[in-house]
Amino acid sequence: MIENNVVMVDHWHGITLSGARNCRMVNNTVVDLEAGSPGPPWIRIGLHKDGQPSTNNVIRNNLATDYNSDAGIGAVDHNQEVSSYATYFVDYAARDLRLIQTAPAIDAGSAAGAPTTDQAGIPRPLDGNADGLALPDLGAREFVHPAADTDADAMPDAWEIEHSLNALSADAAEDPDGDTTDNLREYRADTNPTDPLDVLALKLTQDSTTGAQVLEWRSSAARFYTLERSADLRVWEEVPGYARLPGTGSQMSYPLATPPAGQFYRLGAFLAP
Repeated sequence: MIENNVVMVDHWHGITLSGARNCRMVNNTVVDLEAGSPGPPWIRIGLHKDGQPSTNNVIRNNLATDYNSDAGIGAVDHNQEVSSYATYFVDYAARDLRLIQTAPAIDAGSAAGAPTTDQAGIPRPLDGNADGLALPDLGAREFVHPAADTDADAMPDAWEIEHSLNALSADAAEDPDGDTTDNLREYRADTNPTDPLDVLALKLTQDSTTGAQVLEWRSSAARFYTLERSADLRVWEEVPGYARLPGTGSQMSYPLATPPAGQFYRLGAFLAP
C-alpha cells in the first residue's frame, strides 16, 4: 500500500513499481521539483526486470504530472494529471501542496479503498465543495471547505477539525471537556470544547484605579456579543450600546458605575451581527 505521500523529485520516477502484484497506489501527490529534463515524474507500474508482468494492482485518486503504466496491471481510475500547479495548489513555489478551493481534484475521487485520513490526519472523505455529498479528494491532502458540515451536526468541518472534534460524526451534544456546555454551544460561543476553562461567562471585577465595578468577558473576533440586564430574571432588556458588539479576540468589558441593587446580567454570543 502506497498512500497519502507527497513526492517532489527532479526525475522521471515519482512512484514506480516493477513486477508488482496486489499493490495499491492511492491518494498520492507527485510533482516535479524543477522544470525541464529529467521529468516530469510519473506514477508507474510496469514489468519486472525479468519480464514478468504486474497484475491485480490499483492506481486510484492520485495527482501526478504523468502516468506511464503498462496495460493489464490492474485498475487505474480517478486520477488527474497536473499540468498547472496554480490550478491545484496553495503555493507550489513554497512547497505548500494543499488544495485550493477551486481545484478540480476536490471531491473527484472514489471512496473504494480510499484512506480514512489524509497526510495531515484530516479525516476523509469531507464535503469539499459544500454540495452535501462527501467524496475523497485526489492527492495526499483533503480540502476543508470553510462552510461545509459533512456530518450535518450544525458545526462546520473547519471548526471541528481546528478543535480536535470528529468532522465525520454528529457530536454536537457531546461534552468532551466536561464543563456542562455541549459542543454545539461551544461552537456558537467560539469557545474551546476541549478546554474546561474556556467558557462564555461574565466576571465581576473591580477597577484598580477608580474602584468601579466592571463586568468582563473573553471575546472571539469571530463572534458578536449582546449584554442584557433584568431586575427579576423574567423580563430582560439590552444594555444600551451593548447589542451585537463585534468581538475583539481579547477581554471586553462593561463598567458598572452605580450598579442598582438586585440587577442581573447575562451575555449572549452570536455568529452574525
